[in-house]
Amino acid sequence: MKLQITNCKTALFLLAASRQHAHALGTGGHDVCSNSRSILETNVDVVIIGAGMAGLAAAHKLEAHGVKFVLLEGRDQVGGRIRKKENFGSGVTIEDGANWILSGEDNPIFQLANKYGLNYSTCDFGNAETFFKNGTRVSDEYNREAYKRFNSAKQCLFDYGEEFNRQEGNHDEGVDVGSRAIMEQCGWSPEDEVDRVVEWMGLDFGAASPDHVSLYTVPDDSFTDFTPENWLGDWNFVVDDRGFEHIAVEYAAELKTSPQLAKEVYLVEWDDIRDDAELSPGKVSAFDYVTEACYRYNAKKVISTVSVGVLENRPDLFSPNLPTAKMDSNPFKMGVFCKVYFQFPEKFWGDKEVINMAVSDRNQGKCNVWYNLDLFKPGSNILFCMITDEIVGEMGIDSDFFYLDESMLDGILEPLRNIYGSAYVSPLAQYYPNWPNDAWTYGSFEKWQLGRKLSEYEIFAAPLENKKGMNVVHFSGSATCRRYDGWVHGAFFSGERTANYVLEELGVQVGDDIWSACDWEDGWDDEEDDWEDDWDGVEEEESKSDDVESTMAV
Repeated sequence: MKLQITNCKTALFLLAASRQHAHALGTGGHDVCSNSRSILETNVDVVIIGAGMAGLAAAHKLEAHGVKFVLLEGRDQVGGRIRKKENFGSGVTIEDGANWILSGEDNPIFQLANKYGLNYSTCDFGNAETFFKNGTRVSDEYNREAYKRFNSAKQCLFDYGEEFNRQEGNHDEGVDVGSRAIMEQCGWSPEDEVDRVVEWMGLDFGAASPDHVSLYTVPDDSFTDFTPENWLGDWNFVVDDRGFEHIAVEYAAELKTSPQLAKEVYLVEWDDIRDDAELSPGKVSAFDYVTEACYRYNAKKVISTVSVGVLENRPDLFSPNLPTAKMDSNPFKMGVFCKVYFQFPEKFWGDKEVINMAVSDRNQGKCNVWYNLDLFKPGSNILFCMITDEIVGEMGIDSDFFYLDESMLDGILEPLRNIYGSAYVSPLAQYYPNWPNDAWTYGSFEKWQLGRKLSEYEIFAAPLENKKGMNVVHFSGSATCRRYDGWVHGAFFSGERTANYVLEELGVQVGDDIWSACDWEDGWDDEEDDWEDDWDGVEEEESKSDDVESTMAV
């Protein structure tokens, strides 16, 4: 049979096209709309940029309070990095982006999944088998002993991280030594190949590499807040043929003011201090790729939910450009967390959920942990693995020009061939989503860089204030939800919180709702006081110049 390849033989061509498209997204709308083309102007209270979960959550909150807004999305669909791929191989629906949902009454994504009837299956990562490189199976007893030692050290790490994050004096003292150093202090140092597999499952799986896991991200409150009794027992894997994006589509459909799709924002002006700009200090220009019409939205407030990657790679998006101090303070880096799918003529593996390969020296640029999609979608004959920053580095791939050629994809399969034999490991189809070269994201997820400080984060996440002291652009998205950064529910919580900030500035009282699940219960709330003081000043400034309530409209 002929091998179906996506992003392989045509990788360089597609990548070149992608980069060209990215350039067009940055300047195309500006070039078209500035060449003597008429621009349609509209006045709104708020412009929301991006219809991912942050943008949708913000839109729902604003709509509930009768604020006139517009929600602009450059893609032709809502959901952001929640995206499915249909018809992979023999016609199977798989996920490009987010795939897991944590259970819990307080997780809004879990609640939306149940509300809209999303099909998912609860994971059991303990349902795994591990093999040595020569194909010999590791005994369950050996595995259990390794996990016992690891979990003991990890609990010690979590206790340390929790205390570290509660001691305000540590935040800017430069003592963020990272999780691996603390794990060693807690008695964990990988002794053999099995230990390295255990460590990958316990740390790398969610953070790309323990060498670079900041103590500011330990422990991950997503686990302790939503599933306190069972840390890994309530991961739910989306298996719905409508895709994870189904909840974003349904949630968007509930809005009276529908998102405007394929309308790409190419310029955000935020420091116009002319007297006639007092009422609408934010100006957002957009190009509609369907109608080829040009728009300018005059707004009191702008909510930007674009990714950290876009902020880093699109300095021309804002005018004036984002302040140097703001970008220099960015504590995040867009990471690679890329699923690589392989479909085979027949299933040659067992019914375990996870297949591990124990290797002597980290990953060696290979996929040594495999996930059995056939368990969740019987008959699909699909296995997939995760390509993370660590593996990308071992493979010698330039993250600025990310692609996996045929030889790389073939090499990824080597651990499977060692276990099952080359005769069986011959895929019919293979595919990976190229998030690092996606013009809308420039990466899979944002991760906190080791050694960065909370004071830097506060500068990076703060609103853009014009020369008259008015907050014009607020930033939202999972990166601005310190408690749950990198998670879909973090994006949701952030969207609601940012909308509340904007409502307060517009004179709409939201009471205790101003704080959200993104905020820490202890020291973190105190660190928000500076922002709160700024908001109070903005409200006084606005009250002198504008009666915001008189312009509210649905």
